[in-house]
Amino acid sequence: MNAHPVERGRDGDRTRMTVLGHALRYRSLGAGGPVALLHGLGGSGRWWDGVATALAREHRVLVPELPGFGRRPLDPRFRLAEAADVIARWLERLGAAPAAVAGHSLGALVAMWTAVRRPEAVARLVLVAPPVRTAGPRAHHHALPVLRTLAAAPPAAAAAIVRDVAG
Repeated sequence: MNAHPVERGRDGDRTRMTVLGHALRYRSLGAGGPVALLHGLGGSGRWWDGVATALAREHRVLVPELPGFGRRPLDPRFRLAEAADVIARWLERLGAAPAAVAGHSLGALVAMWTAVRRPEAVARLVLVAPPVRTAGPRAHHHALPVLRTLAAAPPAAAAAIVRDVAG
């Protein structure tokens, strides 16, 4: 499986796995039917903490850091078009497919692409504030929209985004 436990804690096991050549860090908590929670652009899996804890009472909750996000530096080789295959393969390797997959913003786009490209990996789909369009096919094409969001955000929200991006 090529998964390596990193840390055990009351907020779930933190693990990493190489999937299709990309490092994927994730948290796993709870037991039951699998639910995957995908974060948005400029965010991290930490944005799902409250939801993950609540869902973990009845479900196996899986919260990945999309490749190049969270505490990892941006992976210039990672293309958003690959995200669906990475997420589907990750779920399969964990024995969690098909899973309920929920995504916020960019994560909603990845969840949708996963359902379309790899429907056998997705049992249910939840889209929270999906983007209407993307800035481009590579992750670094989203830098300008993030900067615009930071400039328009209240200071506390901008600080939270910067903390997540910086890891």
